[in-house]
Amino acid sequence: MSDAVTIGINGFGRVGRAVLVASLSNPAVRVTAINDPFISADYAAYLVKHDSATGGFKGSVEAKKDAIVVDGCTIAVTQKSDPSSVPWGDSHVTYVIECSGVHTTHDRAGAHLAGGASRVVIAAPSSDAVTLVQGVNADSMKPSTQVISAGSCTGMAVCPILRFLGERFGVDECTFTAVHAVTPTQKVVDGAQGKEWRSARSAMTNIIPHSSGATKTIQKVLPQLANKVLGTSLRVPVQNGCALDITVRLTNGISKEALDLAIQEASQPGSPFYGLLAFSSEELVSSDVSASAASIYDSKASVSLSSTTHKLLWWYSHELGYAQRLLLLIAQTNASW
Repeated sequence: MSDAVTIGINGFGRVGRAVLVASLSNPAVRVTAINDPFISADYAAYLVKHDSATGGFKGSVEAKKDAIVVDGCTIAVTQKSDPSSVPWGDSHVTYVIECSGVHTTHDRAGAHLAGGASRVVIAAPSSDAVTLVQGVNADSMKPSTQVISAGSCTGMAVCPILRFLGERFGVDECTFTAVHAVTPTQKVVDGAQGKEWRSARSAMTNIIPHSSGATKTIQKVLPQLANKVLGTSLRVPVQNGCALDITVRLTNGISKEALDLAIQEASQPGSPFYGLLAFSSEELVSSDVSASAASIYDSKASVSLSSTTHKLLWWYSHELGYAQRLLLLIAQTNASW
């Protein structure tokens, strides 16, 4: 445990809590501090214990003064609004995972460095920070880079798929729809919300079309596909599990059976996509994939129009799976940093 990378979490919402839970089963990392201006130590302990989507953490959790203790590990809790004032150094934090959804630019996320952290990973798309996706371009990081973006959960799920398809068969054109579980920013009942009128409708009773930031992530990490891929999203009233409905026209034709076999081989140990892509011939539904770090290819739900045109269904986890991938990204880039 002494060799574990020390992590601070800024923003203890859905993703922040998922990062904490994921870290407890990953010996390569250790969370030592949490900062959220709206969440006290008592409240943080409550949120870890009780979760309507996952059933809550099953280990021991207790609150102390300015800290929580999770399975015997003490984690400092602070409530600073200004990232530059968070005392990360007091908890020996090396990496801050920026999960608030607020500090997503290079400079705003970089303010965490003033408190003693060495590096920052933004758990969201960023307009100007370097974007790295594990298994796609994470090995291109420069040692001098201190602030990176990991992109969105959808971007992290779709980019390895597109890299695999592009390298093996060539991609002429691709569109995808992310069928996405509800998020905390949606409304329980109809409300009002600026220009995005549909986004203000009830998440409980509607399928809601929404934009997807994954297209911008693809343009950054897979520039060779920048003008070939376009994505959108549907928000649906489920709490766990998401799907990618991908329609792709390949350069080099391949039968559905041979494509299935190629994806199955890519998911095996020894493949550069091992742990990122998975294969399933089971009849899965969304709640079956809530803890998977990999993007799971559903062979039974995928179909082919021709040898070059395929409609592929992939499952992914937008919370715990995304958190696991964030930690794997940190482990991969830590050696370069």
